[in-house]
Amino acid sequence: RKGNFYMMKLSEKTKNFILYGVENKIERKEIYKFDGAILFLCFLAMFIADSTPSPSFYRIFLILFYVVFVIATFSKSDVTGEKTFWIHGIQGLGMGILFGWFGTILIFSTLEKEDYSSYMAILLIVYIISAIAYTCLVMFLIKKDIYNSDSNKKVMGGWSFVCFGMLGISVAKIMSSKIPYISMIRIAGLGFYVLSLLCLMSIFFFVKYFLIKKYKLKPNE
Repeated sequence: RKGNFYMMKLSEKTKNFILYGVENKIERKEIYKFDGAILFLCFLAMFIADSTPSPSFYRIFLILFYVVFVIATFSKSDVTGEKTFWIHGIQGLGMGILFGWFGTILIFSTLEKEDYSSYMAILLIVYIISAIAYTCLVMFLIKKDIYNSDSNKKVMGGWSFVCFGMLGISVAKIMSSKIPYISMIRIAGLGFYVLSLLCLMSIFFFVKYFLIKKYKLKPNE
C-alpha cells in the first residue's frame, strides 16, 4: 500500500521524464567499444601521471578505476530496459572523472603547490553550482513536458549541446592566437572541465534507474 501511495505522488510529466529513453537498447559490442575508449584514456592518464609528484599512486588508482568500470558495465548480452540507464550512468560518470582529472593535472601544472587547496575548494563549489543549475534545468524541462514521447520539443536537449560546442570552439579560435602558453594550458584544462561537467550530467540516469526500480514503472502505463 505504501508503494502505491508514493506512486500516486508521481505526476504524469515526472513519469515521462523517468521513462524517457527506457525503450532504447545498448548492443554488447557498443559496451566493449566504450570499455576500449576508457582504457585508452586510462593509458593516456598514466602517461600524464609521470609528471605528477606521486605517479605510482595515480597508476594504482587508474588500474582500480578501470577494473571497477568494466565490472560495473559488464553484460553478456544486449542491454534493454532500465539497465540502459545504469550503463549510461556508469559510462558518463567514468568519462566525467577522467576528463576532470585531465583538467586538474593541466591546471596544477600552472599553479604553485600552496595554491592547490584553495583551487580545489573553488573547483568543488563550481561543480556543486553546476549540479544545482542542471537540476533546475531538468525540473524546468519536466514542467514543460519536454520528455513526453509525443512531443517534438525533446530536440532542445541536442541543440543545447550543439550550442555549447559551437560557443567553446568560437572562444578558443578567437583567443588562441592572442594568449601566452600558460593561458593556453589553462584554457585546455577548462575545456576538460566543461567535458567533465557535461558527462557528469549522466548521473541523472542513476536517478531514473533507481526510481524505475523503486516504483516499478513500465512504459505506456
